[in-house]
Amino acid sequence: MDVTKKRPVWVLVLAAAGLAFLFSRLPGLNLWYMVPPLVVAGALHDGKRFLPVFFSGLLAIAAGLYENRVAVATPAGRLSLFVSVFVPSVLWVAALVWISLDGRPMMRRYLAGSVVCMLVSLALVAKLSQGGEVVEKVNAALEAEFVSFFSPLTQGEEQALAVRTLTELYRSALVVLGGLLGTIMMAMFGINAFVASAIIHTGDQDFSDNIASFHIRDEVIWVFLLLWGLVGIGYFVSWPYLVKAVLFDLAAAVSLLYAVQGFAILLWRSRVKGRPVSAASLFWRIFIIMALLQVVNTLLMCGFTLLGVTETWIQYRKVKENNL
Repeated sequence: MDVTKKRPVWVLVLAAAGLAFLFSRLPGLNLWYMVPPLVVAGALHDGKRFLPVFFSGLLAIAAGLYENRVAVATPAGRLSLFVSVFVPSVLWVAALVWISLDGRPMMRRYLAGSVVCMLVSLALVAKLSQGGEVVEKVNAALEAEFVSFFSPLTQGEEQALAVRTLTELYRSALVVLGGLLGTIMMAMFGINAFVASAIIHTGDQDFSDNIASFHIRDEVIWVFLLLWGLVGIGYFVSWPYLVKAVLFDLAAAVSLLYAVQGFAILLWRSRVKGRPVSAASLFWRIFIIMALLQVVNTLLMCGFTLLGVTETWIQYRKVKENNL
């Protein structure tokens, strides 16, 4: 059904921008704010496809900049401002790349958007890892905010110990985040694109079939092994933090792609064994499990990655299509 026959394009664009703005202002939903404009873009044609994504991202980022406009007065404030709009900006640009490749295979579009996510994330990590007075001021402000948020949970003599513990926790989390930022952004963008595509293709059997047949070329396993091998060497060699962070992020990104292949294998097996489920249905089941039982998140991700990696040697599916 062509929804543009019932409603003018400007109405759809305004509706998408309004929903995206609402999502961007709500904790938890702000990471999904590109879903509504991507859904509406799927109903439009030619250059009009860009309108809902362009105006939704522009509105969300403009609101974030206006809310923190006083920070523009200082270099540290400007860096903090950039960090505050980093996530919505990257998702916005990646979504525009996704739309620009409309008609291409879904995984090719995802990989193109993921390249944007990775490059921008690594650029930010490289900037912050250089240190300097401005970066130190921003880091100190974020650290103080983190500690002040959690420290009221403790009282009396325990509070001093808690502050030291929270400070160490913040610094450890920052180190880990620097090595996973690109992969995290890839995952966020992937969820936005997948959910929007699943809504657009509701009831479309071919959509689930395409997901179930996704397969990474066997030669990519050497990239996977090389990257993780270099990450392992980095634990024993005194490389600069930026080098270790880049290697870990790239290794995690390839692992994420193998996790997607693991998901495709599980979807394919469920359909072959006479218990067919749609890609969207399987995704939401796994998402709910991970949301309710957060202790199994890492185990599930490792399980999907292992499943995807081992298909290099074990043929879980008789037919392999859509090779990268």
